[in-house]
Amino acid sequence: MRRAFSICLMILFCLGCSEAASSKGDEIQPLVNQEYIRVLQEQIDKARQEIIISSFLFKTSSSPTSYTHRIHASLRNAAHRGVRIRVLLERSDRDEINRSNEKTALLLKDAGIEVFYDDPNKTTHIKLVIIDRSVVIMGSHNLTESALRYNNEASVLIRSQPLALYLLNYLKAIYPGAFKE
Repeated sequence: MRRAFSICLMILFCLGCSEAASSKGDEIQPLVNQEYIRVLQEQIDKARQEIIISSFLFKTSSSPTSYTHRIHASLRNAAHRGVRIRVLLERSDRDEINRSNEKTALLLKDAGIEVFYDDPNKTTHIKLVIIDRSVVIMGSHNLTESALRYNNEASVLIRSQPLALYLLNYLKAIYPGAFKE
């Protein structure tokens, strides 16, 4: 919990110092523990044009009551509404991470969602969602049942187009193949 809280404090401090993130009217909403899943689903359901998710680990479950299944279903529904969705995942030297991400990638691709992997020579430990280039959700939550239901986690939602564009450019540098228009 201390680590997650420290991460959020660091993010909020950086936001206060970054011209990329500070403009009048920005909204910052902390998301601790299970608040994250509720807000993430709401934001996915509201998306009109684009969702970009970068996650170190996205481990889906077939149980309809699982939080990861609910995220997958919301993403599938958004794709059917015509929202362009790109999910950026870690390619690791750890087989367990690769198996989980590859299993999820197959499910996402079957729903018409684009999936990309990072360079396996460098770990991408980001947990970041950008919606319609104006909503950012970032923090400690992996997309796993443990992180979403059981762990102490802390993330933050920030409504800021400048921050969303700044982080989008950051992701473009990490995943250049994902952003060929």
